[in-house]
Amino acid sequence: MYVHEYVTDLLVWNFRTENEAITRGMEAGLQLKNKNIFILINLNSFRNLNDIDKESLYVKQVRIEILPKIHQKIINIDAEVFLHLYSDQIFILLYLKNQKEALTVQMDNIIHIFEQNKISVSIGISEEFQSIKNIPTAYKQATQAYILGRHYFGEQKAIYYEDVYFFQEVMKLREKKSLFCLVKKYYKS
Repeated sequence: MYVHEYVTDLLVWNFRTENEAITRGMEAGLQLKNKNIFILINLNSFRNLNDIDKESLYVKQVRIEILPKIHQKIINIDAEVFLHLYSDQIFILLYLKNQKEALTVQMDNIIHIFEQNKISVSIGISEEFQSIKNIPTAYKQATQAYILGRHYFGEQKAIYYEDVYFFQEVMKLREKKSLFCLVKKYYKS
C-alpha cells in the first residue's frame, strides 16, 4: 500500500524536494536516483473484464507470472529498474544511457510475453528527462504515446513519444483551423 501511495505522489509530484522523493522511495525499497525514462504498459485487456473474480485472477496472473518476466528483460538495461503494477497499467522507470535500440528490442520481447498470455497491451515511452521532478510530465508523454500509438498503429506496439509528437501537433493545427474558420465566419456576418 505504501508503494502504491508513493507512486501516486510521484505522478503528481507531491514532494518538496527531489531528495525527499528519493528518500521516500528508498523507504519503499525503490531506487529513483538517475532515472530518465518512463515506460507505461497499458493493459488493454483489463477493460474487457466483467466481474471482480476475473479481475482478481487477471491481476494475480500479471503480478505473479508476467512482472518477473518483464523485470528479467529490463534488468539488462537498468539493474535498479522500478517496476510497479498500478491498476490497469505497469509503470517502468529506468535509466537509459544510449541504449534506445536495446530498449526497443526488450519492448518487443515484453510484447511477446503478453501475446503468449493472450493479453492485449499498448506501450508508451516518454522522452528522456533530466530530473525526477519531471516524472509527471514523462507519465503524460508515455500516456499520450500509447494512446496515439494505439489509435494510429494498433495494439501490441511500443511507441516512443517523439514518434507521435507529430500527430499531436497536427491535431492542434486542426483545432486552430476550426477556430480560425469560426472566427472568419463570425466576422463575415
